[in-house]
Amino acid sequence: MKRSALKSALRLVVKNLVPYCVEDAYVRRRYGKAGYFDGLDALEGGGVVARTIRAALPYGLVMALRRRRFRTPSASEHQADFPRVVALLRERLLSGGRLRALFLVADESMFPAAPLCRAMSDDASFEPVIAVVPDFRHAARDVLPRMERCERSLAASFPSVRMLRLRPLRNGDWPDVLGETDVVCYPTPHDSSFVRYCIRYSAGRDVLPIHVNYGYYRSVYDRAVMSGENYAHFWKVFFECDETMKEYRAHSILRGGNAELSGYVKMDDLALKSSAPRTRKRILVALHHSVEGGKNERLSLANIVRLADFFLSLPGRYRGVDFVFRPHPFLVETLSREDVWGAERTRAYFSQLRSQANVVWSEGPDYFQAFADSDACIQDCGSYLVEYLYTGKPCCYILKSPSDVEAKFAPLGRKCLDACHIAYDAGDIDAFIRKVVLAGEDDKAAARRALLPSIAVNYPHASIVALNAIKKDLS
Repeated sequence: MKRSALKSALRLVVKNLVPYCVEDAYVRRRYGKAGYFDGLDALEGGGVVARTIRAALPYGLVMALRRRRFRTPSASEHQADFPRVVALLRERLLSGGRLRALFLVADESMFPAAPLCRAMSDDASFEPVIAVVPDFRHAARDVLPRMERCERSLAASFPSVRMLRLRPLRNGDWPDVLGETDVVCYPTPHDSSFVRYCIRYSAGRDVLPIHVNYGYYRSVYDRAVMSGENYAHFWKVFFECDETMKEYRAHSILRGGNAELSGYVKMDDLALKSSAPRTRKRILVALHHSVEGGKNERLSLANIVRLADFFLSLPGRYRGVDFVFRPHPFLVETLSREDVWGAERTRAYFSQLRSQANVVWSEGPDYFQAFADSDACIQDCGSYLVEYLYTGKPCCYILKSPSDVEAKFAPLGRKCLDACHIAYDAGDIDAFIRKVVLAGEDDKAAARRALLPSIAVNYPHASIVALNAIKKDLS
């Protein structure tokens, strides 16, 4: 058994045997949230004695009791109920009514269904609505300010789409939004929001839950996400290409039964971007958050900890190049943890980086403009590995070692890496800048062109294909 697999197995054993209060504190400290069944339990409260007993019991026992107590319809029961809901909505359409499509959004930079929302706003059969929901992966104090910022951003981007303003009630409960909804699009397959905004809460309701993937699936880690129960609760999930469909059929509970090949809906918006002429080269530097000890160390793509000094020195060594730094939305928060860098070191590091004259900081919701404005990309991200290939421009992908290719990436990810310039250290990144970006010696250009048709399926009309798939089953 590999060391990582043994570590995961031991962690699972410990997790289920330690007292509930220990594991619960660990989960909240690391991930900033409780699980789905914790949320259901919170709705019914509990006295001091009950909470004290629960805190002392083994974590695995508490969770098993909660699953039994708060049994929601299973994925198979949920799927079996969809024909009834489809018939109900079909009748509404035939009688001249419109379907209310609710788009739940947790972060303005993570709204992969945005093109589908726009397509529905132009279709007489639908009335789209947007609701910003809390993301409990962030610290509790940050939830409401983040929601308010997200609402302002989305109101500006979707002025003609109605927005629901959700806020917690006095008892900590959050409003139920599914009562006036026909189709609901979830922002993530994870239980990272309040229980009423998680996919399983839609089971047994007169609503069709759908999902547009936020990331382009290309890693071994993605298989664990695909195989989760939440994916089996969706009526439809829209996938990017034949390779990701194959992965989903192999690893999902339903063996791909609820999947639709639409193309990568999220990327439709890239076609709307254009770049102004420039005389200076511009390199996008996209850094992932999956550092050791962070929110997603199983993925473990991030290299910022070992290459921190190098990234800080880049702008000074290439004064004639502009560097657009775009950290993952979770990176600063992850580095700020006391068991990683801590808040003060993180603040000082990024402050020093941003102060350099040829650094452009990118942290808004629209990163496609950064794609369009760049001449090349240096990255260690997940979805960006595939997404940046849509631009046709050269990419330098940072790995920790050659073994990462087989250990971390699915077949599609390996194909994408073959079309990238690979870097294992600072010297490799320097060589990419000098030879590929500045000298134009790009020996991966042909590989990128050959790969693009198989990944950019239906681009830039994937959202229309997805919309038509929904309408076809409701007509």
